[in-house]
Amino acid sequence: AYTALSNVGITTNVGVGLSLDTTLFNTAIDENLDDLANLFTASDGFATKLNEWATTSLNITVDTRTNNIKDAISAIADEVAIREVRLASLEKRYTAQFTNLNVVLASFSSQQTFISQAFSNSNS
Repeated sequence: AYTALSNVGITTNVGVGLSLDTTLFNTAIDENLDDLANLFTASDGFATKLNEWATTSLNITVDTRTNNIKDAISAIADEVAIREVRLASLEKRYTAQFTNLNVVLASFSSQQTFISQAFSNSNS
């Protein structure tokens, strides 16, 4: 029975990945195909373990990333709501200031008219 990938010609190379010794692998196929299949598909086989690791790791990674994105979106939505309230308050304040300015300008216009009439009457 095969207990390691290297027994069938599969080895790891740092920075490169997996390497395959085709002679050793073909020998494993020819001499004991069932044991070779079990090396990958048994409950403790390489493919089974890889699948379990990938499912767990990738799901956790995807779930974590999804939750982080949802949290960021929520924080942005909260910030937008705060800024909308602030903008509404500023708009209200500026509208009041503009209205007051119009009242003052109307008063100045009225005073200008009164003063102009007073000078024109005194010159006549």
